[in-house]
Amino acid sequence: MVLKLSRVFGMAPLTFTPEGIKFSLVYYIYSIAFITALETTIFVGFVLDVTHPKQSRRAATTHMIWLAYQSVLSAVTIVGCFAAPKRCRCILDALTRIEKIRNFLGEIKSKKIVVIYMYATIFSFLSAVAILCFIDWFQNFYTAFYLNNQVSLHLLSTFYVEYIIELLLEFQFMIVVIRLTRILRVVNGRLSKLLEVLDKKKRRNKKLLINNFTLPKNILFNNDSNQMEVNEEQASEEIRVLWLVYELVCDLIRRVNRGYGLILLLLLQSFFLHFIMTPYYMINLYQIPSGLSTLGQQVAWFHFHAASVILIVEPCHGVQQQMAKTRSLVSKLMCQTRPYGSLSRSLAAFFRSLTLEQPLIAPLGMSVLERPLLITILGVVSTYLVPRHYFSFPNSTDKIFNGTDTAHVANNLLLEN
Repeated sequence: MVLKLSRVFGMAPLTFTPEGIKFSLVYYIYSIAFITALETTIFVGFVLDVTHPKQSRRAATTHMIWLAYQSVLSAVTIVGCFAAPKRCRCILDALTRIEKIRNFLGEIKSKKIVVIYMYATIFSFLSAVAILCFIDWFQNFYTAFYLNNQVSLHLLSTFYVEYIIELLLEFQFMIVVIRLTRILRVVNGRLSKLLEVLDKKKRRNKKLLINNFTLPKNILFNNDSNQMEVNEEQASEEIRVLWLVYELVCDLIRRVNRGYGLILLLLLQSFFLHFIMTPYYMINLYQIPSGLSTLGQQVAWFHFHAASVILIVEPCHGVQQQMAKTRSLVSKLMCQTRPYGSLSRSLAAFFRSLTLEQPLIAPLGMSVLERPLLITILGVVSTYLVPRHYFSFPNSTDKIFNGTDTAHVANNLLLEN
């Protein structure tokens, strides 16, 4: 569904056939034509709006801030269009490999609740952005009759299509990362079962641990040694299979990171500007003809942008969380096995691979997509908005620049001396 919607908006030049999904040159030409027309319309509307500042609805926004805001959105759209062949090949290759891994592990079907949750998330986000864009469109058309600037407002209103394009690009990335997370969960589930089996066998041993957690030599696998050796070989083979799957997942993470590097970086920049611009509008509501409806609308946009950031960061954090859990389970398994058995050797090799193979989803290596990034964005935005909010009140700025507070402090210091 996401790929089909992306094709409509020029972000996925693909054709869907019974044999599979393939790249389509015809749809790629359509994508270029669609995005070119969209960006040309937005640019013409922006030029008309700048040349008639008295008729502009953006009275509270400087041209430089608006230009930076619009430039990032346009960059996301243009890069998403022209890099679509490479990105779509990356998506199809990743989904094909993921399906092969799932079949190899025996995990062929996903749980219905997971599928329902995925579709519900996509539908709710698309519905939210459609409603917010429709409200903005309606306000622009309504305001155009009063400002006598219908042409520029109508042209500028088309930039809301870029919000939908941005959201579709997020969904493309999110679906691949979530499927990788599912595979890691399957790996961790099998490791947990193996750990549980080994722990039960250790508890069934007749001779318990003695003297400060030390074991007598050669008693751990004495009971029914033939059966234990067979189980150990099976467990060793299971570890080698899970090791192979983990290596394949790490390779897929690196492929996805390379395929989405630039577009992810632009999306992060877009998120940052969203968090700047939306509160900026809220602070400056008294400068434009708006009421409580506009304030509520900006609050809704702010929550939507915050949810969009979480939508792209949280799956990446889930991958790192599952990889950390894998390292923890393997280290616990190493404590449950004999030092020189085949299972112990397999676990040691797996643990070395876990130590060396720790791929991160970092667009162009500049920023790791994990939860601390959310705190960083909020901190930077707060650093900008707090002084902006303070200087927006005339009384505060008068006290600072007229020198009243400074003179009062200086007089107090002289009296004390």
